[in-house]
Amino acid sequence: NSSPEWDGISMKVFKRCLPAVMDPMLFVINLSLQQGVFPTELNLAKVIPVFKKGQEILICNYRPISFFLLFPKFLKKLMYSRLMSFIKRSNLLYSYQFGFRENHGANMALITTVDRILQAHE
Repeated sequence: NSSPEWDGISMKVFKRCLPAVMDPMLFVINLSLQQGVFPTELNLAKVIPVFKKGQEILICNYRPISFFLLFPKFLKKLMYSRLMSFIKRSNLLYSYQFGFRENHGANMALITTVDRILQAHE
């Protein structure tokens, strides 16, 4: 993604500066993971109303677009990845949990349901 975030830093610039900011970033990431806390100061977003259709004077004809800082996006993805890895490794999810899981979409839920119905009629 090459569009800049609300702080004006594009992904391209962020990637180029990464070697210079890696140590402080790792410190914040490790501290956040150790304490189990996401820094609220990093959870800020710039929200811009984008016109959809209809009368421009009506607020209901706009949808919000949120622009977050790059670093918190990265930190959230890392936290999600580690948490999902732990959950999978520990077998903590119900085997028929289809929502919000990789390779377990609505089609898998339908196939499983149809399969159970067919097995019940045998």
